[in-house]
Amino acid sequence: MACWNSLPQEIRSAILGCVLVHDHIAPYAPVSIEWRDAIEEKIFRRLCIQAPSSDALGSTPMVFHRLSRLCDRRRRLVKHIYVELITRNGSESLEHGVYMSVAITWLFHSLQSWPAQDDLTLEINMLETMNFSAEWLKRHHVGGPREQDADLSRLSNSQLESFVMGFSNSARSSFASFAFKLQVCPSVQAVTRFLLPRQCRRRVEAVTISCILERLPRLEEISLETWDVSEIYVDDHINRFAPHLFSHPEHFKNVKSMTVFQDRNEPLNAAIHRQRDEYRRRFPRPILSREVSCHRPVLAREIAVASLSLENLSLSFFVDALDFFGQCREDCLWADLRSLTLTSRLLTCNGDSVKIHGLLQTAARMAKRMPKLERLIIWNGGANEACAFTYRKQQHIASVTWQAKGGTKLNPQVYSTWENLHSGCLFKVEEKDTWHSITSQVAAIMCLGLEHVVDHVSLRQMQLEDSTP
Repeated sequence: MACWNSLPQEIRSAILGCVLVHDHIAPYAPVSIEWRDAIEEKIFRRLCIQAPSSDALGSTPMVFHRLSRLCDRRRRLVKHIYVELITRNGSESLEHGVYMSVAITWLFHSLQSWPAQDDLTLEINMLETMNFSAEWLKRHHVGGPREQDADLSRLSNSQLESFVMGFSNSARSSFASFAFKLQVCPSVQAVTRFLLPRQCRRRVEAVTISCILERLPRLEEISLETWDVSEIYVDDHINRFAPHLFSHPEHFKNVKSMTVFQDRNEPLNAAIHRQRDEYRRRFPRPILSREVSCHRPVLAREIAVASLSLENLSLSFFVDALDFFGQCREDCLWADLRSLTLTSRLLTCNGDSVKIHGLLQTAARMAKRMPKLERLIIWNGGANEACAFTYRKQQHIASVTWQAKGGTKLNPQVYSTWENLHSGCLFKVEEKDTWHSITSQVAAIMCLGLEHVVDHVSLRQMQLEDSTP
């Protein structure tokens, strides 16, 4: 189109920029090759695929046929494939597993002919139709009677019993676990990053994640986001990640970055705990302890071994830093590790200073086995809590920063231990106070500047939920 091409490049770019901010712009692609390329780059950059469970009993859905038939030029434009697997509310766990297995097999067959790429993310979300309802728009409310009333004692016994049982059952359904295996499923060379997002509230078992990862041989980055459901389930399904996932080093041979984040689920856990306490007060009976230990030494040991070839590792509320360092063998060497982020429940404003100092000095000793280390962070955060210890090194400058609420100080010996890591470097120490009010886990993350510990979309979702009255 001569008229278009005769315009100066800066004017053409400005016009295209105005066009690309809008949706539904595909009809304008024929204007010129430049328009086509720019519009296709936007449209194909992130593909969103919905696969309802009703499709599982029939032939391969058309969306997967279209995915497999994309031309090479458009395949190269795709940077993110988001797959939403939707099941019916109330379906049996076995039915869920069959459907998920079939859907992912269809997906992988569609992608098996795609050439190897350098930056393609596969994100899989698994949810039930009930999760579309308004109950999730109000801080995990489940629509029970008087659930916004802080004084549960004003409910009658029958109302309370019905409320607590309904609330608990709904929460258990939403966060239920499921597993499946992939029988005849091809490998996919194109995918380099796998993301299981926080919005997938179903607890995907480690054996299932393992089946998926072993069919993605060129993975370079893994991001797993889970939920703390300790008030809902007695079993700690996270411990099953040790034998079924992290004990398989073949899954991580090409992986350079791994991020695991557990949402502490504070509003829902607090609500269930409060309701259960009121219920027990009204209806006394012997009750088994529901406490789930935050110490996972076996899991920590497997992760420590699996992480030896990584460049970046971030574990938030998955294993404690104390367990991670405690399970490292004497001969462990992280030859390429550049960034390490861990959490520890020891780091609190009113915590045991001796234990905190011991942990940070242990971390300094472990850092000696990480010759390329540029950043190490140990932190803790939640409602009314935000603490972080950060070590950074760039060329001949090293620094440590301590952030804690209320001006809590560290023992000078801790700083000396870290200074001795690099005796020839300029060493800086900085101590910062945190925000006066820390209302939630996401508020702590933002206060401490730790946005990298969770996917950016999940972080935004957490902020939106936290801002809901």
